[in-house]
Amino acid sequence: MTARGILPPELGDVPFSTASALSRGATPSRLRAADLERPFTGVRSPVPVRDMVERARALLPVLPDRGIFSHATAAMVLGAPLPSGLERGPVHLTVVKPGRGSMRRGVAWHETDAELPALVFDGLRVISPAVVFGQLAGCLSLANLVALGDYLITGREPISGARAHSTIAELREAVDGWGSRRGARTLKQALMLVRWGPLSRPESLLRVGLVLAGLPEPLINHRIWHAGLLRHFMVDLAFDGLHIALEYEGDHHRTDRAVFESDILRREQLAEIGWTVIRVTAYDLGDGWEAFVLRLRTHIARARSAS
Repeated sequence: MTARGILPPELGDVPFSTASALSRGATPSRLRAADLERPFTGVRSPVPVRDMVERARALLPVLPDRGIFSHATAAMVLGAPLPSGLERGPVHLTVVKPGRGSMRRGVAWHETDAELPALVFDGLRVISPAVVFGQLAGCLSLANLVALGDYLITGREPISGARAHSTIAELREAVDGWGSRRGARTLKQALMLVRWGPLSRPESLLRVGLVLAGLPEPLINHRIWHAGLLRHFMVDLAFDGLHIALEYEGDHHRTDRAVFESDILRREQLAEIGWTVIRVTAYDLGDGWEAFVLRLRTHIARARSAS
């Protein structure tokens, strides 16, 4: 690379604004070079900008002083599981007046008169998780909104002990203050179904789907004692009195040989103490949902008649 092509070293290996690069001696032709990505107008990046969180970081060099990441972007910064279509959407940014949004492509701008509760997470300023729960009520289905709520009050706490992003009381306060804005009805329905404990979005979608189908609400992350092995097994969902367990199996249960073989042994060990383990896949949660519910109803009826 010629001297003309060298970027000012103080820009580092992170996205930067073209204005700051020019002020430090970069040339316009260098900023048009193909090795720099252009995530937004007025921004260049020497590193790939792929997902929503990376795009949010790429916006930092041109972020308004009173700008706060919000809506789906804030949820993804917090690590919340959302439908994949939102990942491909715009970066959402709320600006508190007198600050103003712009027409920058790839950004959905929101303006508000109110000071919004915010926090800094992983270096990015985002709106309060409880407020994000309300903001997404207008664009998520009931089940997906419940999955978001489950995540916000659970996080990785059951595994790591780390405090979750929110509490059910904070979600309730946000719902009570939402009034008649868009999604209010879905928000109230979702709050009634949010539970602490699920460790994945599919587990939440499965539980909510069963409740909406009129089936009993299963227990979450239920622990089953195997006296012969002197150990507990934890299953995703369970109908305890019926000895029926539901285990969601992502692709790694199929592609990882060790996991696949462990799953087989686990089912046999639970069968030894009278438990039926039903494997649930992405297909069951989608096109195969009606057939899955019918199959589960059969298992439940059989278990009831045997008890």
